[in-house]
Amino acid sequence: MSSFVRFRVSLTSPSVTSSTNGVVTMFAQRRERLAILLELRRLYRDILHASAVLETPEPIYQPPPPPATGISSPPSAVSGASEASTTLPSTSSDDDESEREIIEQERKEQALSLVADMQLTSDLLRASLRTISPGFGSVFGPERAEECEQAVRDTARNLAAQLLERSAKELPLLPFGGAQQAQDLVDAKNARFTRRGSGSVSESGMPSSSDSGGGQQSSPSSSAIERFEAAEKV
Repeated sequence: MSSFVRFRVSLTSPSVTSSTNGVVTMFAQRRERLAILLELRRLYRDILHASAVLETPEPIYQPPPPPATGISSPPSAVSGASEASTTLPSTSSDDDESEREIIEQERKEQALSLVADMQLTSDLLRASLRTISPGFGSVFGPERAEECEQAVRDTARNLAAQLLERSAKELPLLPFGGAQQAQDLVDAKNARFTRRGSGSVSESGMPSSSDSGGGQQSSPSSSAIERFEAAEKV
């Protein structure tokens, strides 16, 4: 028998076939585990973001303080008789009023963005729960697989509900003429993301940095909208 024939026979032997099948199975299991870990990474990122957003002070929108109407002058040293203070005309200039309007507009926009972020992040969490691979708890080990999977699902589900509850509480407090008008603005802000469907939305999660302006409290980490936009660029 030639060496080539012997080589072909050896490749078809049961031991070689079994070994090949074992390698294929091993790589398939590793690929499945990696896919689950990536899904969990996205879900964990949204869970952490949701927790941070829920810790922002209430209410989200804080109007800037009203401008001073006047200043008090000290008692006159000449008269010496009157202890009452005299109110002088306000020293606020047009520039001061313009700056106040800019700050107020920034606070409105930041508050609206944060409420929109709450609703979108809630959608992201619920979408991830629908699409994540069944049995993903296996990555925590066989002993705690069921327990850990249920804990992750419960945490995500509770945070999603809390975000919607908080946004419903904040909407009437936004200075846009009422809760429905504010909700319309939120819907318009989130429309380009939610219309893509829950599967695409759940791909968000890229970090981004943004600074708050005008002293208004903004999202403590990148918003869901910012993370979705960054993910689209990858």
